[in-house]
Amino acid sequence: MERTFPNLMSACANAPRFDDAVWLGTADWLIEQGDPRGDLLHYSRQRSSDRPSQADQWQSWFCDHFAPHHWLIPAPRTPQTSPMGFDMLWDHGWYSAPLTYYPSTHQAMDQAWPVLWRFTDNQRFECELAAEDVAPRLSDSNWWLSLTVPFSQGSSPIRCPDSVTHRVRELWFSGNRRHRTQPIPWQRFAAMTAVRSLTWNSFLEDNELRWLESFPELESLRIRNAKRLTAAAWCAFEPPASLQSLQLDHANQLPSAVLIEWASRLSLRELRLAGRLSPGVLVALRRWDKLRRLHLTQANTLDEEWLSVLGSLRDLECLTLTQVSGAWLPRLLRQLHQLPNLWHLEIGVVPEDTEPHLHRLGEFPHLESLALGFERWRSDQAADLADQLSRSPRHHYPALRRLRLPLQMLSVECRKRLAHRFPQQLLMS
Repeated sequence: MERTFPNLMSACANAPRFDDAVWLGTADWLIEQGDPRGDLLHYSRQRSSDRPSQADQWQSWFCDHFAPHHWLIPAPRTPQTSPMGFDMLWDHGWYSAPLTYYPSTHQAMDQAWPVLWRFTDNQRFECELAAEDVAPRLSDSNWWLSLTVPFSQGSSPIRCPDSVTHRVRELWFSGNRRHRTQPIPWQRFAAMTAVRSLTWNSFLEDNELRWLESFPELESLRIRNAKRLTAAAWCAFEPPASLQSLQLDHANQLPSAVLIEWASRLSLRELRLAGRLSPGVLVALRRWDKLRRLHLTQANTLDEEWLSVLGSLRDLECLTLTQVSGAWLPRLLRQLHQLPNLWHLEIGVVPEDTEPHLHRLGEFPHLESLALGFERWRSDQAADLADQLSRSPRHHYPALRRLRLPLQMLSVECRKRLAHRFPQQLLMS
């Protein structure tokens, strides 16, 4: 393939979700050629909205480079020059804009940037207008759609034109279904074979789970309410081999054997399980040793075997654990301290001799984001812990840029002490 900007961007747009090599390799090559678009691609790809240091880096670079290279950046219909304004438009290398930014999206397409155009399926007129104008260019552009489908539409027909269904990259089902019998036009969505990310924000029925197999390129699957799915439905479901991110909330009837079978053929980079953990999770985690993000609730089942597995996840960057017993906290922190890439940690701890051990968090060299949840804590216990944080040595928390605490449990004076100790950090409730 000839190394031209459109060809390189096409390769990036078709790279797997967690494959940074293609994007950053392209950025490095462009920088070597003296093309300033390499800088923009490099920073926007590495920037993560939930990673504080990269967000700061992006804003700093943008302030320095926007004026001389403004022609590189498709501006929204109402021009904005602030870094935060454009920060909303760039998402890991993609130009991600709502439908109302139609002129600037055309500009991005003209420059061959990978474009992800967000719209809601009830915007019939604008969607069809865009399709008529853009459809002839779809075969030779990196233009994709992120489609949000409100359940409030009920049984109304899907308004996304047939001419662009093969360009739908993301599907979001928003809102709550009113009842079990609310019809969903599955056949209409089955034509969207290019979908790589699917988020389901309502409950899913047994006979609907198999429909998710219609997307052979699916890389990210989120089911926010899996309470009604039975063990038989999970056993019959075969997720596509391309899946890299799996988030299941309240999948209490997911059999351990099914999770273990998935671990034998899926290469997950992100796993979120909200609800009671089955014994199969531990076995699966041993095989998913390349995980970057892990979110587990009800982690009150921690034991030595669990700690060993967590310590073996050397690529782990973000970890969330809730309901951690204070008795296991010191050993857990010793294991996590060995993870070289961990930059975000969220722990919900119960107040069992917890305060003396949390000081070890200050010794994590790369920790940029810390969130502490006080589960079943009294206000005086929370205040004691906050006071411990405010009196921590200055050399502790060297990389911390974001601190999240339940501020509503703390007094005004306690908050002031915390703000004085962490003046550069964003204190969040």
